[in-house]
Amino acid sequence: MKTLIELRTFLIVWFGQFVSLIGSSMTRFALIIWIFQQTGDALDLALLGFFSYGAYVLTSIFAGVLIDRYDRKFILVGSDVASGVSTMVLLALLSTGQLQLWHLFVAQLISGAFEALQVPAYSAATTLMIPKQHYSRASGLISFAQYGAEVIAPFLAGTALVFIGLEGVMLLDIITFLFAVGTLIA
Repeated sequence: MKTLIELRTFLIVWFGQFVSLIGSSMTRFALIIWIFQQTGDALDLALLGFFSYGAYVLTSIFAGVLIDRYDRKFILVGSDVASGVSTMVLLALLSTGQLQLWHLFVAQLISGAFEALQVPAYSAATTLMIPKQHYSRASGLISFAQYGAEVIAPFLAGTALVFIGLEGVMLLDIITFLFAVGTLIA
């Protein structure tokens, strides 16, 4: 029981981030399906990954300095909000029939850049939320969330696409961003 009390804040934040990771991974997978349905071109899929991971790598160069200089909670909330707004814009474009491939590339640049800030900010904030003896347990939970989301999201996204379509998947993602922000500011 003492362990749960010591980890309470961390577990709340962790769960919010886990839920958000699942939502983001679902949207990423669903967008890959959408792109392939629209273009049938594997190069377009490769470019989507290039923009996302390219932004992540470039932003990672400066992430440590920014995280040390600014409030980690602000960076975490800001990253979730920026990613959520990016998904909202894509959803609006999709709903009006105006979504184009270049919109996705820009959104992935934004998401990749903010994810590069969020990951180290989350790790650094974790060390402030829990006693040192729980670092390995927290690290295991963080890894579980990251890789668990990547494993379960394609199944969930594929199932959701059948029943609620891409718009529904994106709406779920927005809800997960709001949930994650709620756990951070609570």
